[in-house]
Amino acid sequence: AAGLAVLHRCRKQKDSSARKRELKLTYFDIRSSGEPIRLALAIAGIPFQDERIPSDADGYAEVALRRLRGLNGSSGTVPVLTVDGARHSQSNALLRFVGKEFGKRHGSTLGWVGYPSCSCGQLYCDEVSEAIAEIQNRLLPAYYGAAMARSLKTGEPNVPLSEAQRLEMLRALNEDALPSKLSLLEALLLKGQRGKFGEREEDAAAAARATATTVDEAVSGARTEGGDSDRSACKTTGSSGGGGGGSSKKGGPWFLGDKLSICDLACFVLVSELLDGSGPAGVRGAFVLGGCPALRAHAEALARLPAVAQHNAKCGYSPSWVN
Repeated sequence: AAGLAVLHRCRKQKDSSARKRELKLTYFDIRSSGEPIRLALAIAGIPFQDERIPSDADGYAEVALRRLRGLNGSSGTVPVLTVDGARHSQSNALLRFVGKEFGKRHGSTLGWVGYPSCSCGQLYCDEVSEAIAEIQNRLLPAYYGAAMARSLKTGEPNVPLSEAQRLEMLRALNEDALPSKLSLLEALLLKGQRGKFGEREEDAAAAARATATTVDEAVSGARTEGGDSDRSACKTTGSSGGGGGGSSKKGGPWFLGDKLSICDLACFVLVSELLDGSGPAGVRGAFVLGGCPALRAHAEALARLPAVAQHNAKCGYSPSWVN
């Protein structure tokens, strides 16, 4: 009887996870931290309500009012993903949820895994995502012209910068912080493209010196490779059990080799906003990405994927920087 009860519970859980979820994403009418979530849902072919708040003073005031009414989840701001009536926030957590819930076997883009199922793939995906989040956090004062971005209570700029402070901040971003951080992100991409994530540092150094995958190769690989499972991506050989020696992980155009994941989408939005000038005024996107040809090729490859191109066209976004 106990065994039958366990089987019944497992079947109920399976039926619950397989049912169609009601989703609503609430964010400003801009790309930024809400766009990777929109892209993940679009690639997976999952319908959702795309609620967009005007990205102006009234919109920021509306978000502050929503916070006071308890409508913005734990972060107090947007994006907010409402899942079957329950509100959730924190953009990276939302993106990870979508990747887990609607990863492989969703959508028609070959190689799409969303959030990897193997532990070393998850670690590498999280490492890349946190590196991107760190860059985005450094950009926030430049977005808002304020040291503390916007007030959660009023939506107004919090601790506004003087003109001299703003110019000095832009100098530090353009000449130091952004080129340095983006070069580290480039190294992570090159390592992943060679299928070397989860391996020793000497392997990472070799990957960082490798030539980036070309755009044409990236697009071709994304359309012809892939598979139903990403668990094999973490299999390694050798007696240490720690990832040294040989590896069966496959190379490819993405951060996880031939597997397209949520960290690719986050990187795509970051790089595309630097290139199209929709980032903070005064940030020299083409300049800070000058030493990162692989990041640009990666963004161009993603922009050319049919599911991404269709989503961009639907949202009225035309990446003029794609060659």
